[in-house]
Amino acid sequence: MSGEAADLPQKRYDTRDSQDLYLDHLDRQSGPTPADDRRRHERHRHRITEGLEVTFDAFDGQPVTCHVRPRNLSQGGIAFLHEAYVYPETRCTVALVSVTNQTVEVSGRVVGCRHVTGKLHEIAMTFDHPIEAEDFHECIREAMHSTEL
Repeated sequence: MSGEAADLPQKRYDTRDSQDLYLDHLDRQSGPTPADDRRRHERHRHRITEGLEVTFDAFDGQPVTCHVRPRNLSQGGIAFLHEAYVYPETRCTVALVSVTNQTVEVSGRVVGCRHVTGKLHEIAMTFDHPIEAEDFHECIREAMHSTEL
């Protein structure tokens, strides 16, 4: 384990502070990559301390709603931390908050799930239809500003 990762909590990933450490660590690890040039939509750091609600379509037909910590947001999708593995292609809906403080439910599917530590996973969700960036621009700016303080 690298020196940076050694500073991260190994078992206490259930608190906001420790999840913030993991989110910061993931941001440092990711840096610019060749994949960034292929992306259709620019990703913006998106940290909402209160988290967001995501509803997953379960295989048994019963939807499961979970509280998650967002990592980044683009017109085409969102990445967030979740405490369980979620299979790619799982249908889901995220409740985003617009600049007018309205809840906007955006549907899509899981396109990636990677293990972070313990039960913690980073989930990548792509939206069925792009969102209007200006509807969430202030939220993104506020989220970025609050994490830089």
